[in-house]
Amino acid sequence: MLLVPEALWESLIDLFQETRRRVEQVAYLDGVESTITRIVTTITIPNGALREQSYRVPPDAMSEAGKHLPQTWPGSASTGTHAPWILGGALAGR
Repeated sequence: MLLVPEALWESLIDLFQETRRRVEQVAYLDGVESTITRIVTTITIPNGALREQSYRVPPDAMSEAGKHLPQTWPGSASTGTHAPWILGGALAGR
């Protein structure tokens, strides 16, 4: 189970809205883990290639974004946006 504290989630939403663009955006969610739960403590915005309908984060940018993590870290969660105009266009076509 992944738990994201409300304040961190709201900060991420604010960041995505503040930098709203006509491209996808991405963030990595890192934190601490127990045997059944991971709790997000850090949000990292990787240096990726953002496009209208997708994004790509090259391996070197992934490494840079994860520098603060221990070598044994099992992995990060990621989240992204779908630019509102894409969603709006898809819904308008129904």
